[in-house]
Amino acid sequence: IKAGFIAKSKQRKRRPTDDELKRLIDFFKKKTRSSYPMVLIIWFEIYSSRRTGEMCRILRNEIFKRNKSFEARDVKHPNGSKGNDKTSRTTDRGWEVIQAILKEVPDVDGRLLPFNPKTISKYFTDACKVLGIKDLRFYDLKHESMSRMAEDKMTIPEISELSLHDDWKSLK
Repeated sequence: IKAGFIAKSKQRKRRPTDDELKRLIDFFKKKTRSSYPMVLIIWFEIYSSRRTGEMCRILRNEIFKRNKSFEARDVKHPNGSKGNDKTSRTTDRGWEVIQAILKEVPDVDGRLLPFNPKTISKYFTDACKVLGIKDLRFYDLKHESMSRMAEDKMTIPEISELSLHDDWKSLK
């Protein structure tokens, strides 16, 4: 029975190498039968640091051009995610990916990415198996996102503003 508790996250330090990312992108570029634009989804994850479910809940009419932000719905929180909606800014690169998604992904139900989060994760995991990439999960791209922000010399408060972490302990 699900009690609604959020377990403490297991710490992972796995990041994709540049070669692994290139191989994944090349793999999904060649895969033309899927209706899921995995290349854009991967880059959006890397530049937005949103969880997969959060990405799939972003509404097109809640993307704000003036400050390159969007409303993130039901953001994970220890006190419960339902109704924990926050405005998330994005980087310039993240904004470019959003624009590409708006152009390439048809608006079928008002969502930016009208896809099943579990399917996104499955496609990613399956691609890693085919490519022989060990121990890499789609969720690791969220960590890649924040690591890139730190490498770009963003401050902890700036990273928190984009990642929507409430404190340093959870961001760490």
